[in-house]
Amino acid sequence: ADVAALAAGDSGAADPECGLGAAQLPRSNPDELPKRIRRGLAAYRKEGSKGACAGCHAAAATDLAFIGYSDADILRRAIPQVGVEDARAIVDLVHALREMHQIDRPLHPRRFRFFQPGHEPLPELRQPMVYPEGKQPGERDAARDAAFALSLQKDVGLLLVGPPIETVAAARAAETQLKSLDLTRLRVGVPFPRWTEDGFHGDGSNVPNEWVALLARRPRPEAADAFHAIVDAYLESPTDASFWRLYDAIATATVGDEKTPLAARWSLHKYQSLQVAAHMLLRRSLVLPDAFADRSEEERAAMSTRERRELAIARNPFWRVGESVRQNPLNCNQPDPCMVLPPAIDATLNAGDQARERQSYEEKMSWFWLGFTLDPALVITEDSLATVSGDYFLALSQPWYQVHNAFIVAAIITAKANASAYREADGVALRGHGLWASSRPYMAFKHSERELHHPPRNDLRWPIHERLWANAFRMSLFLMHDELGRTGQVFDRAGTRAHVAYMRRWFGTSLEVGRDQTALDKLVAEIDDRLTRASEIGTARPGE
Repeated sequence: ADVAALAAGDSGAADPECGLGAAQLPRSNPDELPKRIRRGLAAYRKEGSKGACAGCHAAAATDLAFIGYSDADILRRAIPQVGVEDARAIVDLVHALREMHQIDRPLHPRRFRFFQPGHEPLPELRQPMVYPEGKQPGERDAARDAAFALSLQKDVGLLLVGPPIETVAAARAAETQLKSLDLTRLRVGVPFPRWTEDGFHGDGSNVPNEWVALLARRPRPEAADAFHAIVDAYLESPTDASFWRLYDAIATATVGDEKTPLAARWSLHKYQSLQVAAHMLLRRSLVLPDAFADRSEEERAAMSTRERRELAIARNPFWRVGESVRQNPLNCNQPDPCMVLPPAIDATLNAGDQARERQSYEEKMSWFWLGFTLDPALVITEDSLATVSGDYFLALSQPWYQVHNAFIVAAIITAKANASAYREADGVALRGHGLWASSRPYMAFKHSERELHHPPRNDLRWPIHERLWANAFRMSLFLMHDELGRTGQVFDRAGTRAHVAYMRRWFGTSLEVGRDQTALDKLVAEIDDRLTRASEIGTARPGE
């Protein structure tokens, strides 16, 4: 997708809140572009009271070019930090970058939500008899979850919300559809953050849930020149390889606010995520950059699966943004320390405990979903049992995003059952991936052991939610039965058998109540027999 496609038709030509594209700006002498960029970058890197622009935005200022911040907004926000002349130099830098990269239609700064198709979550589908306005926390989440349920049925045509899966062919078709589904183009009810929120234009509801970090990163004094040289080299030749040199240098050559270490850690992960996203904008792509682009063919060939995974995790920061807030939320209602912000920034938020609790929830939900979108098997996100199993993401989505939650489970199961590259890999809860006859895919059942968290019976989501769970189980059982017949192998026989029993237990009590289960019982009995006769190729560690 190019920027015009990402912009979804937004053009800044007639909107004062969106800056002009290259085609609308006065053409300059190409020989002058490097000088304008050098002059602008010097101002962009100038420290103000809140740090430098380069410490929050893209290190090479490319996000300001691709996202249509107007000259007036850039001046308004930059002048208090760097003064009038340097603020004008930053505006000229943005113009020069738009010209250099031929950005004729910048993205609208108040509409653009990276990775969110259409730049907006699905609209709320109100059900006043179920969730009266203002009577339930999360009522708006449930209203968007209802829209997602109907979208899966009508727009996506998801087979898992269709007729009961009763053959291995139908199960294979559902698996194929889930594997081929482009999650970056799937419309969901979860609101993704805007790049920035700007109270001047009336946007404050999601603050501080935005791509730009609240706390700026600063180059270490002894490493500043070297870091800026890496950024300059990237801007001159913005390849994936030069980008990863920039990205890796962030952790070693820059520092955050030492007085607020929890907020600094959160801001670091946001800053790293923003750099990746800004590079994707520069490439006009929704595909993650090649994590191994700076390695030669010989180096790649010499890397073990463990080494490749470690590098991929290090260069995949999105999930860690939400994880930082989960561990240390913005609201103080748990034993763990809350996230303390510098007083000057904290005062600008003007939010009470209830608002900050909501901010924490949105921050976690959006960034976890983003991380899941880019790694649905959760194998290159973190080497942690909680992350590999999707633990906190699943718990977060259950109370109000119930259909989203059931979809997450089905997608994780399918992705894990097909992650064959990690079948023998070292890592927490990693061995055993790539098989249906394994306990690993069903780690996604965590938090649904005691109930499936159906919406209320009079909610339009109920039958879709029920069918999604039932067919996810049916798909899994049929594909496990087929795989056992073909391979005669199982990973973690006891754990896999327990998950088969778990799936069967829900039928007749919470799923397909009143339906004849004779055929299902026969399938489960045959699976149990095949599990008994199968060769066990590994077992889970205690606690996994």
